Amino acid sequence: MTHDPFDPTAPVESAEIPLIVSTTLEDAALSLTNFTLSEADLKTLIDKRFKDKGTEILAMYRKYYPEKSPYLIQAMMLTDAGFRRSAIRQAELKAAQAKGAIYMYQWEWPTPAFGGRYGAVHGLDVSGSFREARDGNDMARVADQLSSSWVAFAKTGNPNNSRIPPWPTFDAATRATMIFGTPTQLENDPRSEIRNFWEHMPLPGGPLG
Repeated sequence: MTHDPFDPTAPVESAEIPLIVSTTLEDAALSLTNFTLSEADLKTLIDKRFKDKGTEILAMYRKYYPEKSPYLIQAMMLTDAGFRRSAIRQAELKAAQAKGAIYMYQWEWPTPAFGGRYGAVHGLDVSGSFREARDGNDMARVADQLSSSWVAFAKTGNPNNSRIPPWPTFDAATRATMIFGTPTQLENDPRSEIRNFWEHMPLPGGPLG
C-alpha cells in the first residue's frame, strides 16, 4: 500500500467496488466485564473519561434507552464514540467518491444468551450472516434477512431482496441505515443526536475509566 486506505479519502483502487459498512449496537460489550455496574458508577466513569460530561451523556442515552442496564449503556457509548464513528466516517468517504454503491446497516437484535447481559454484542451479526440460528428463536428471522441480503449483495452488488424493506444507498444527506432488529426497518440517520455528539468528542483510548 502506498497510502492510508481510508484517510484522507477513500481508496481510488476500489472506488467502483460496492461496499457494506456495519456495526452492532453494543459492539464494545465483548471487551467489558463489569456487569454489575451501577448508574452512579457509570456516571463517575464517564466524568473521568470525558471531562465531567457524565450527566449530559447519560441523559442523552437514557432518552433513547431508558430500560438498558448501565453496563449496556457503557458498551453503546464506547461503540458510538469509537468503532461506530469510524464506520460512519468510512461510509461517508466512500459515498463522497460517488462511484461504487455504499450501504450501511446496524445490527440491534440482542442475544438472549447469559440472561441477555451482552445485548447486540460484537460478532453477533456474523452468525446471522451465515444464517446460524436456533429454530423458534427470533434470531432465525433476523438471520434470514441478513444472510439473504449478503447473498444478494455477493451476486449483484446490491443487498436488496424480498425479505427486507427497500434498502437505499448511504449518502451524507440521508444516511440511510438498515436496522436489523425487532422490527427490521430502514432509518435515515438513526440516533442523529448521538452521532452528532460523538463527532465532536475525542476518540476513547480504551475502556471507560
